[in-house]
Amino acid sequence: MHSECLEPISIRRQSVEVGNDAQRVFGTDLYKEAVSRGLVIGLEYNGEHSIQVCQEVVMTTAAGSTGLVFVSQSRESAQQQIHNYYDFADMQMSV
Repeated sequence: MHSECLEPISIRRQSVEVGNDAQRVFGTDLYKEAVSRGLVIGLEYNGEHSIQVCQEVVMTTAAGSTGLVFVSQSRESAQQQIHNYYDFADMQMSV
């Protein structure tokens, strides 16, 4: 286990019904089938090397679940993806 996993800077969780908006939320249609199954749970995990650690954890624990778990590829893309997801969730909450 990575020591970075034990002391994250912050963790935030939000669940939302994405429906036909996979492209808008994730920036790709690759998750369209997964989001059609129901609620999407977003976890924002911040800390040193958090993207790399999350990618490694997902590769080990979610083998065979391709398309069900999304992890940002870089810090830069993560910032935009987090913004898109929580904006979408906020919009859903106000409806």
